[in-house]
Amino acid sequence: MGFATITDPALRGVLITTITLLLLSLACLVSALILRAQRLRREQRLAVLEATWRVLCHRAMVSDLPEELPELRPGDAPLFAQIWLDFLNRVRGDHVQRGLKHLARRIRLDHHLLRRLHSRRTDDRLLALLVLGRLQDSRVLPLAERCLDDDYPLLTLSAAQALMQVDAHRYTRIVLTAIAEQPWPLSRLRELLALAKPDWLQQETRAVLGSCDASHGQRILRVLADLGSSDIDAVSSLLLSRFPGHDGILASILTHTGNPSRHALALEALGHPAEAVRMAACVALTRIGLPRDRDILRARWAQETPALQSAIASTLMALPRMNEEEARVILADLSGSPTLSLIWLQEMLTRGWGEDLPFQHWMTVANA
Repeated sequence: MGFATITDPALRGVLITTITLLLLSLACLVSALILRAQRLRREQRLAVLEATWRVLCHRAMVSDLPEELPELRPGDAPLFAQIWLDFLNRVRGDHVQRGLKHLARRIRLDHHLLRRLHSRRTDDRLLALLVLGRLQDSRVLPLAERCLDDDYPLLTLSAAQALMQVDAHRYTRIVLTAIAEQPWPLSRLRELLALAKPDWLQQETRAVLGSCDASHGQRILRVLADLGSSDIDAVSSLLLSRFPGHDGILASILTHTGNPSRHALALEALGHPAEAVRMAACVALTRIGLPRDRDILRARWAQETPALQSAIASTLMALPRMNEEEARVILADLSGSPTLSLIWLQEMLTRGWGEDLPFQHWMTVANA
């Protein structure tokens, strides 16, 4: 009976299947344990390398590098590059940054990153652009020029940064031209253009503005205004001459101007059909307005939208020679307009004026 059980074909198949499954399960368990052990060893090794490289970066910042440096393996280059870039982005001072760059050259970081310039992986090319740009390695320029046409904004921004870091004199105009097509944040654009010498940036900006469209000109104007460029008035005049009737250009110029010579332009813009231009005129007059502008602003006050009524109130309050006595006179003149009275009362409160007004006066305005 026992012989029959063992030699039964069906039971023999079940036995073989069971043994096979047990062996496969055991193999999977052993493989999982091996992979886990390898991962733990790799993590421990990376932790040791990261600690070692961070210490080296700290020592490089104070020019205290040892004579013998650990070898940088090709597979470890990305980790070191990330640590090195983190230090560079957080520290200031030419002396400190020179020390970090000296460290990178001694361990041949550029040699390892050059291999990644032509990688198909975007992360590899991005890291190569960031590192070689900071090292001002001209070998990165061909790749950076090609990457300016990429669809990945972070890659194009890193390419533009590398171009400006290596040769700002040559690539300022190219970057200014690319502003029209790339959705780069204004803060990063400021950093890019700040790498160019002011005189050269002015010259290249005027050359680009001579042939750009209106939206491109607006974007450049905003960047220059944020940079505090001394050429902002010349750029504004050039844009006004090229696009005299463009609402966006006029609004941008008024928003960023602090030049008293634009006073007449701001007053004229108060009657512009576009609300955005009228709002920009109010913004300009808070900086360059004169006491005599009070009557002009008040004449337009009741005709405007609620947002512009509040803007006009803020502009009136910012005009020179405005004091509490003048504010109370204006409030009295607005007795027939509850909406404007309430707006003006709010502006007065921001200055601490009018707190002694009778409570009934506040309630009358609020209820109206």
